[in-house]
Amino acid sequence: MLAFDQDGKVRCVTPDALCVFQSYGTPLTNADLEPGMEVAFVGVPCNPKWLEGDSVSVFQTAYDYFGYKDGYIPVTELN
Repeated sequence: MLAFDQDGKVRCVTPDALCVFQSYGTPLTNADLEPGMEVAFVGVPCNPKWLEGDSVSVFQTAYDYFGYKDGYIPVTELN
């Protein structure tokens, strides 16, 4: 739902996609991640249809759950 860098800065917000890879390119799922792993993250902009009307609002409940108050900000603006 949300990705933060080591300094706590938001880097990716759903509905944009966050892809995680081992440092040599193998893709990982959340279940694969372990403390201390060397990984790379790639943020991918969502399909523009997610941004039509109030589509993004479906994620607001999740943002609220995690205490994130800034709402959706495109990955292209965060990085």
